[in-house]
Amino acid sequence: MIRFADVSELLVIKNDSESYKNIVPSKKMTNREANDFWKAEFLKLQRENVLDTFDVSLLDIYDCRDDEIDINFEVDDKLQIILDKFDMNNWDKLNETERMQIVEEFARTLGEKIGLNRYPDIMFFYSKDDGEGYYDVAENVLGVNKAYLDDPKETIDTIAHEYRHMYQLMRAEVLETREDALFKLNLENYISPVNSDNSFFLYLDYYDQYIEADARAFANKLTEAMGQ
Repeated sequence: MIRFADVSELLVIKNDSESYKNIVPSKKMTNREANDFWKAEFLKLQRENVLDTFDVSLLDIYDCRDDEIDINFEVDDKLQIILDKFDMNNWDKLNETERMQIVEEFARTLGEKIGLNRYPDIMFFYSKDDGEGYYDVAENVLGVNKAYLDDPKETIDTIAHEYRHMYQLMRAEVLETREDALFKLNLENYISPVNSDNSFFLYLDYYDQYIEADARAFANKLTEAMGQ
């Protein structure tokens, strides 16, 4: 699950000219209001251009299934060696500190493999009431719940899922392919499953949106490579 307040602020909009700032709408506005007005107009225009160029729409990012998404990713020998450390025969012999070290090694190697441009801080926490983990966009923190470390497959699934979200954010900024455009559109229209009082709502809408289905499909590639 992604934790963020406003993803649009994290998707950098590049524009070489600032001449539009000299154009003031007829309605009386302060300079800051005028700036905000034109920023919104450019964001809207860019979204329209993205939709035209890559032929994506909201219909493409909702009601998605992970088994319908083709992930172009192969586990190499370096990554496989680390995945083998999660084998239950080995995992059962490790203490908590050793397990956390392997988790950090796996996360670092996976980040290199997918070409992340920034690496998150990994924060281990313990809670029986929360989920397996999360990615906090604003803080760039990957939270890993130690309550689930006894299950190595679930641990791999959690890290791979959240790292795919980091990849999605990175690619949404690059915006070179149709997949990038789908990431961007979904991030700008993300459905969070958590209400302001921490209760869950619209869970199926959250679960079936493109970036969540894509993250699950990616995580499946890693858990399948475990061979368990």
